[in-house]
Amino acid sequence: MLIRSREVGILPPAPEFARDGSWPPVTTDWLPLRLELFDAETSSLAAFTAHAIITEASEDNANPLLEEDILRSTSSYESAFSKIWVALNNRKSEYEVLYSDDPEKLITYFTGYGKLSNRSTGKELRRLTYSARWKRKDPIIQLPPGSTHEVTYSITTGLSMEHSQTLARSLGVSVGESLSGLQAKLNSQLDKEFGFKLDLTTQEERSTKLTLANQDDDHYYKLFALWHVDHRITVDALELPADKEFTKGLQPIWTPRGAVQFIESGDPFITYTRKCY
Repeated sequence: MLIRSREVGILPPAPEFARDGSWPPVTTDWLPLRLELFDAETSSLAAFTAHAIITEASEDNANPLLEEDILRSTSSYESAFSKIWVALNNRKSEYEVLYSDDPEKLITYFTGYGKLSNRSTGKELRRLTYSARWKRKDPIIQLPPGSTHEVTYSITTGLSMEHSQTLARSLGVSVGESLSGLQAKLNSQLDKEFGFKLDLTTQEERSTKLTLANQDDDHYYKLFALWHVDHRITVDALELPADKEFTKGLQPIWTPRGAVQFIESGDPFITYTRKCY
């Protein structure tokens, strides 16, 4: 079930050359563009425990899931987990016995401090982060005055079947026995359940022929950079690791559930500059 969805950034234009003709970087940093917060079935006790605590805090107070900066850290969740921590600290010795005996008893112990009794749900909190970056072909193409150059620009677009399955599992998409049309299923799921559109396709090699020219009749070379956009989807789950020493408090962490990287089909984007030699 989708809990929260928000756009967090817009990819700026591809980097330009510096004024002195210095080359732009091969890649820019990954820029998060969209975040999705949802829950999914889990068999992880650490993930279920974190989900249960957040659920209690969401029902009793202002919902931390709607206010927290879920991209940067788990720091804003501290109020939700500190409430349980105080209760446990007051009965520290009992907690230590329960935890050292059987981690499952931790769930039963939590039920005495709120609404954490719904063990049968088996849910975990997941975060989808959709990011993008610019990547250029290396090296830069440099043309002297009065010259032309034909270049073949080759990239691999789409998702492999293995990566498609990885993404499907992390989103909780049922693949079924047939893998035919899996990318189409993922596109539909992302649109229907999460409200944003991607053009996921089967992995293939694509080549584009380009003719670049420097028609200037002077002492300037022309420098060309060929760019494409890398896309990345990562899915993490919020977990509460075991602290058998009972010293660090309840510190949730985001644990990876799946990550894929891909390129959508399309012609390269070109930037250029002139430089005197």
